[in-house]
Amino acid sequence: MIKTRTIPKQRFPEFSEVWEHKQLAEITTMMTGGTPSKVKSGYWNGTIPWLTASSMRGKYYTEAMINVTEAAINHGTKLATENSLLVLVRGGMLFKKIPLGIVKRPVAFNQDMKCLIPKIEMNPEYLFYYLLAKEGYLLNQVTTTGIGVAKLDTADLKKMGVMIPNREEQQKIVDFFISVDQRIEAQQRKLAVLQKYKQGLLQQLLPKVGENVPKIRFFEFTDLWQAVKLGDILIKSTEKNQDLAYTSEAIISIAKMKQALTSGKSTDKYLKTYLKINVGDVAFEGHSIQEFPYG
Repeated sequence: MIKTRTIPKQRFPEFSEVWEHKQLAEITTMMTGGTPSKVKSGYWNGTIPWLTASSMRGKYYTEAMINVTEAAINHGTKLATENSLLVLVRGGMLFKKIPLGIVKRPVAFNQDMKCLIPKIEMNPEYLFYYLLAKEGYLLNQVTTTGIGVAKLDTADLKKMGVMIPNREEQQKIVDFFISVDQRIEAQQRKLAVLQKYKQGLLQQLLPKVGENVPKIRFFEFTDLWQAVKLGDILIKSTEKNQDLAYTSEAIISIAKMKQALTSGKSTDKYLKTYLKINVGDVAFEGHSIQEFPYG
């Protein structure tokens, strides 16, 4: 029988009480949302945000791209109250992450989410960070429907274990992670400024189309730049993995510029059809995707 740890590996020194272990269903009420009838105009264009998966950005939920009216509540959709949590339980994003957040004003939500309403005295921020810490566990519970849609089964969500310290320790943990989040946000703002600065320099340190010198250049250089066609300086590689020098663990997706997940098709015969990329080669995908709009 596996014993559950009742204290964390690290904790603030002023706390020593044993944590309580509960299942998520014991400490929260779970509610499923929905979509009001599209043919009833009286349900739409109101003042209540109606959240879908595309609205699940950031930690706090206060607005959405679509609003519903009070008439739509309990007539196709449900209302998530302030300080409840919303968790995505159906949709493609579940293949990569578990979107979740805290409701900071009453919002409606669709059927792809679960609303978690604490039944006990609990800091909603603590529950948020706890679920965030257990994202790996939750991702392992994600399955695929018959039509290929990712889903997080309600039964698996309900039986998930949650360790609960007293309110004072919950608050201490929350304050710590909020301070970390604030530092991350500050660094992200600095990064955004630096990226904007870099983009500006790229426009000035590289010549525009039809020009043979940039606006700004290092003073020790005076020669004119030469315009050439990409095909004149690069050779398209056609070398295939015929010798099986690269295994299925060494496959990258050029479209996404990261290691590709292998499938049952990655037999030796299939691996021989892959092209090789050697050190110094330039990999380019001509088709654009959302993550790489210019290919």
